[in-house]
Amino acid sequence: MEPDRELEMLLKRKATKMTEQARSQENIPSGVIELTDTTLMSTIRDSAIPVFVDLWAPWCTPCKAVTPILEQLDEEYRGRMRFARLNTDENPQTANKFRVMSIPTFLVFKNGKLAARFVGAMPKAKFKAQIDKVLSKS
Repeated sequence: MEPDRELEMLLKRKATKMTEQARSQENIPSGVIELTDTTLMSTIRDSAIPVFVDLWAPWCTPCKAVTPILEQLDEEYRGRMRFARLNTDENPQTANKFRVMSIPTFLVFKNGKLAARFVGAMPKAKFKAQIDKVLSKS
């Protein structure tokens, strides 16, 4: 194949892939969403991308500390991971179902199943490492 023709085909494929990615992100709203006992399972089940759920309570100081980090991560991982929060004081069924003993607890769901679980506030880099691990698994 001629080099110019091959380059043209590669550029066309790349442009198509970029267009598809942009379109898929258009349908994913930005911002950390608030979940309830009622909406959690449908959100996980219906999501085309993994869902990161922060189980928190208003009185929890470490929970408040990670909120800005999760908002940043929501922006950075837009289109690849959906971020959500669930207030355990107002939604105790979810906390009971997943046997949450302390907060903040973070649950990551992929393909409708629990893919990761970790507890406690941590720096942004550690959150990213956990998220990247989930995203890299098939």
